[in-house]
Amino acid sequence: MTTFIADAFKALFVIIAILALVLSVFAGTGFMVAYGPVAGFAVGALAVCGAISILGTIALLIENNRLLKQIADNLTPTPPARPNPPGSPDSPWEAQ
Repeated sequence: MTTFIADAFKALFVIIAILALVLSVFAGTGFMVAYGPVAGFAVGALAVCGAISILGTIALLIENNRLLKQIADNLTPTPPARPNPPGSPDSPWEAQ
């Protein structure tokens, strides 16, 4: 269930990043009209870099959380196996 939630969040963040990229085109176009082509390209490039970095940071946090959970599961000690009590068919005492 947790992997489903993590995958749903990843999909949501991908959609948000795509929307941010689309909005960066509009922001770059607006600045291009208002202040010239150099400012428009600069604002568009900064918006694209910002969207990609935000998406990458969130994806790394989700993946890091998953890896930490796996490490914690592997570090959890398992109880030692107890031998079967005397009288059971596969008891080590019955084999003697």
